[in-house]
Amino acid sequence: MTAPSLRKNVAWSLAGSAVLSLSQLAIVIALAKLGGGGAAGAVRNATWTWALAVTGPIFVFGLLKLRSLETTDARGEHAFAAYAQLRAAAMIAAITVTAGVVVIGYRDHVGLTILGVGLAKAFEGGSDIVYGRLQHGDRLRQMALSQIGRAGSSLAVAAAVVALGGSMVAVAFGVAAVYLAWMIADLAAVDAPLGPIDRRAVIAVFWQALPLGFVSAIGSLQIYLPRYFLEHYASRVEQGVFANMAQLLGFGALVVAAMANAAAARMARAAAGRDWRTFNRILRTLVLGGATLGALAVITAAVAGPWIMTLVFSRELTPPREVLVWLALTSGLVWTYVFLGTALDALRSYRVQPWIHGASTVVIAGAAAALVPGYGMRGAAWAMLIGFGVECALYLIAVLPLLRRMRETPR
Repeated sequence: MTAPSLRKNVAWSLAGSAVLSLSQLAIVIALAKLGGGGAAGAVRNATWTWALAVTGPIFVFGLLKLRSLETTDARGEHAFAAYAQLRAAAMIAAITVTAGVVVIGYRDHVGLTILGVGLAKAFEGGSDIVYGRLQHGDRLRQMALSQIGRAGSSLAVAAAVVALGGSMVAVAFGVAAVYLAWMIADLAAVDAPLGPIDRRAVIAVFWQALPLGFVSAIGSLQIYLPRYFLEHYASRVEQGVFANMAQLLGFGALVVAAMANAAAARMARAAAGRDWRTFNRILRTLVLGGATLGALAVITAAVAGPWIMTLVFSRELTPPREVLVWLALTSGLVWTYVFLGTALDALRSYRVQPWIHGASTVVIAGAAAALVPGYGMRGAAWAMLIGFGVECALYLIAVLPLLRRMRETPR
């Protein structure tokens, strides 16, 4: 059977991810606009985005980037069962940590909302490991259909709860219930056994994935750190405004992720076969696409950014134009160099990435601590640009020697 073309895989990957992200954005919009909107809507919006900020790094680390490891396992080193069993254990650990955070830091509806969002993320992790199996086999259409179905049903439940005057806790646990149903359906449809338990294989996958987990968690902190400072020095609502901007720009990140997901397995096969020409051609195409998308984002933010934010959310949740432009510029930079990380994954070079992301995170934290108290959202955007600029430079230093060595090594 002929594998789908790269273009078709990109299209399906983008469709599934875009619809899922659109539904998540629509939930945030519903929280801001339904149930009266205005200041009350801004508070609901801020509560939801704060729950995402609290649970984000915990579950991103818990995912251990197993989907990427599974997709690029071109030699079939580990069975699907090993990946699935490790994912189950990691999600149980993540929800336990989340519950601990809630018990220690919260005594109100915000804590229960955080717990519900955590459960949703845990169930999403179950579906995600199946998506890795589908990506490995170039079956992105099946993956996209699952994402689209999960997106539509979760949005319908969340909107209905808000429209009927339900609480934020009800929204969070309603979305979690939908994600649970889809996880069960995805696991039931997988074409590989989930057992028996092979502890040796699970441990082997864990140690291989651990650096990727650190990279992902650090990358998540890079996104959330400025928001933590905003919540502390400004307000939870201002944190929510910053989150809304990032979520809108996240549609560009979806295109970039779809391109990377569609190309990951092919780049891994090219790397395994020492096929420099194919590897280099795919990487150049990805980088050029990311740079073009970034330029479009900056232009859009400068011309129509505030108007879009007011239209999509509300006047209470509209930031200054300058902040939008700075964030768009940062996003464009990331979309351009992020494919260097895809190249490292395909080359099975994982150890250097935690150091790169760790250095960038330290820079972002330091810059945010210095800039957010005096400049608010503007300072948060500057901190991200400074940190990701450092990360870009470090990725180039790490990747270029490997590419040169690959080019000089005969097939």
